[in-house]
Amino acid sequence: MIDDGGRSDDVTRRRAAILMPALLVSRDGRMRIAKTDAKTDLSQVELAVSGFSLVLVDGEASAGGDDVHPRTGIGLSRDSRFLVIVVVDGRQPASAGATTAQVGTWLKHFGAHVGINMDGGGSTTLAWWDPGSEGDGKCRLLNRPVGAGRPADARSGSAFAPTERANGNNLGICLRLR
Repeated sequence: MIDDGGRSDDVTRRRAAILMPALLVSRDGRMRIAKTDAKTDLSQVELAVSGFSLVLVDGEASAGGDDVHPRTGIGLSRDSRFLVIVVVDGRQPASAGATTAQVGTWLKHFGAHVGINMDGGGSTTLAWWDPGSEGDGKCRLLNRPVGAGRPADARSGSAFAPTERANGNNLGICLRLR
């Protein structure tokens, strides 16, 4: 279920256009997806990452446009215990991308009950820190980002070369092994 910040239904509907969905992690580690604005109380929030739109609400993918792009989706399981991240490459021969509804469907497929379409396009990049690597090669790309924003030219016959783009909106996750 989406947290609407305790607003009444009428107020929520009137202000829905300016409320932005965000993944919020509280100081005690609890996660939730909430619609937020400048008046949202964030005093107990340790981490907040906003997105563009809800793509999965109460287990149902939201309708969206037909435009396909590289996408990043973040979702939470019904009990908010599991975080689901979906990255879809796009603008290249092997993958055109996904619609926002498709992102919602993928999040649901992997166990999310609520989900957000995050920044996509050239910002869609998934990497991991490889502790077994030496030197500067510890950070490894797991997808093929199109950071330059240019579609791949399938007619050129050359291999698609991923390009990264500097982006100030990043989410890092650190897992502690027990």
